[in-house]
Amino acid sequence: MSKYITKETTIKDVLNIIKEPKEIKLIDLKNNVFVRKYITWDGDKNNLSLHYKSRFEKIKEANLKYPIIITLKNKKYDRLIDGHHRILKTILNKIPTVKIRTVNLDGYSDDDARLITVLINALYKNTNHNILK
Repeated sequence: MSKYITKETTIKDVLNIIKEPKEIKLIDLKNNVFVRKYITWDGDKNNLSLHYKSRFEKIKEANLKYPIIITLKNKKYDRLIDGHHRILKTILNKIPTVKIRTVNLDGYSDDDARLITVLINALYKNTNHNILK
């Protein structure tokens, strides 16, 4: 069944596709490009990309009480929407599990899936991760 974003789609409709938080093993996210790149990170700031090297303090201060938001595509963890700093802090502190919320994008066109991820990312960033409270 195809799903669509239309001009009648509301923020609430978008938020309703975000699942309740659950805890999983970090290694289960290995299909995600970002996680795969850093899963073996040794915690040395110099081994981060320039972008994250300049945000090392933000990584150390990331609040792990908020779940990361990741998409599901074909029943596999796919794109990380929100939580890059929290993932890096989890790896830095050698924490084997991570709290996640998933967004199932199966059935959406690529354009609609991209729009959903952008909307969710903007909502989370602009509400300090409290949008679902």
